[in-house]
Amino acid sequence: GFIYESGDSAVEFTIQSISKPLTYALALDQIGAEAVDAMIGVGPSGEAFNEISVDRATKIPKNPMINAGAIAAVSLIPADTPDER
Repeated sequence: GFIYESGDSAVEFTIQSISKPLTYALALDQIGAEAVDAMIGVGPSGEAFNEISVDRATKIPKNPMINAGAIAAVSLIPADTPDER
């Protein structure tokens, strides 16, 4: 294939919130949709991504794209140690 670059393509940067869908996908792959859905909702939160918010009725994060949901997704990934996770 070909590599196309533009601008400051050699400058390293942090992935920050782009890690959220990747982490969610890994949790889905590792433990299955039913187990993940029991711990993380998939509806809109109506709040900023950095709000620590949970659904009032279920007490689970409203979706995996808010920080509370992303933290919950990481906690679901099977690992023997925190560093491995």
